[in-house]
Amino acid sequence: PRKKGGGGGLLKELPVSMRRLDLLKELRLSCNNFRAVPEAIFPKTPDFGMTNLRVLALDHNPLQSVSDDVAICGKMERLLLHNTQISKIHSTISHMNYLKELWISDTRIKSLDVSVMYLPHICKVVVDSESQLDNWEVLRRGLSSDKWSFMRPGEEAQVAADNIVRDKRLARARARALSSKF
Repeated sequence: PRKKGGGGGLLKELPVSMRRLDLLKELRLSCNNFRAVPEAIFPKTPDFGMTNLRVLALDHNPLQSVSDDVAICGKMERLLLHNTQISKIHSTISHMNYLKELWISDTRIKSLDVSVMYLPHICKVVVDSESQLDNWEVLRRGLSSDKWSFMRPGEEAQVAADNIVRDKRLARARARALSSKF
């Protein structure tokens, strides 16, 4: 993985026309040079947008912020923002009722809105350590310990390997499901 800040990333923006990909379920933009979330994902108008996204990976980008429009993706299950320069996630995250995983390790985030504790499907919040969040004690009382994960330096390679294994399993399962239809 590239260092935080994009370092040689290819993409800085996406064509606005991509907002018409409203059936897209997974968008991985890791290791690029995005400073802001592309408007194609969270447009300024409610007419279009990637409202069916389940996975959005913006990790390893020089990302400065995440718009409160993130709530447009109400079906989001995994939001990967680790290794970025963001300092805040808006409280609109409370509208992301299907969110299961939130990755914010190696960011400038010092506080997480307590609404995260009440998301019905949240099962994983990845941070550097307890000391990353100033409101850790409040959040710890609201989310059981099995929902917190800590990613220390050097562990990311193992996480990436685990994700590859998971993705291969999913691909095989999809292939089996497709072949059983024919």
